[in-house]
Formats: sequence, structure tokens, C-alpha cells
Amino acid sequence: MAVVRLGKEIKVRKIHDDSLVDPYIQELQLNLEQIEKAGYDHFMLKEIYEQPDAITDTYRGRMLVEEGIIRMAGVDDNMARIANAKRIIIVACGTSWHAGLVAEYIFEDLARTPGGSRICF
Repeated sequence: MAVVRLGKEIKVRKIHDDSLVDPYIQELQLNLEQIEKAGYDHFMLKEIYEQPDAITDTYRGRMLVEEGIIRMAGVDDNMARIANAKRIIIVACGTSWHAGLVAEYIFEDLARTPGGSRICF
């Protein structure tokens, strides 16, 4: 959880025990064209055409071809908690909400874990 206040230092805390975290800050190297519509009539159309690059970028550094697995630190670090979860709630908004609906179906169908998606505005 991040606490951001005007004129104050940003504080990042762990939700489960409220301890302070030393945040890792990474500056994104984006140009104006990447965050604008880049000539497309709508952002949704731009997102559709960018999907191959988005998938490649998502797997970069996580796909271990020799081992035949995709390693995601956030999942690996919490595997026991995820495996023992009685319920998983996916919170998303916008386009991510649709991905959350697919994930909800997968959790419910394959893992037999009751889900529940929430939309946020």
C-alpha cells in the first residue's frame, strides 16, 4: 500500500503487517507516441494492434523455455497461500476487467475455487 500526500514523503507499507517497505522505483522509458493513440482512431483499436507486443513484453524475463515454465515471482512467493485460498477476488477496471472475468472462470472451473470479480470506476 502506498501513502501519497502532497508535500510529504511517499511511504510504502505491507498490508498484512503495516511494516514499512523500501520501494523499488523504476522509471519507465516511454515516449509520447507510446502513451498516445499513435494514429489510431480509438485507444481500444490501438490496444488490439499492440497485443502481440504486450504479450511478448509480459513474458520477457519470465518465460523459461528450457524448463517449459513461466515463472512469476509474485505467484511463486505466495504459492502456499494461493493453493490454500478458499476464495479469490479479482479487482479490475476498464479493459483489465475483461481479463479478470476470464481469470475468474479459469479459477472457478479448473481450480474449483469460488471467484468473484469486482469492477471499479
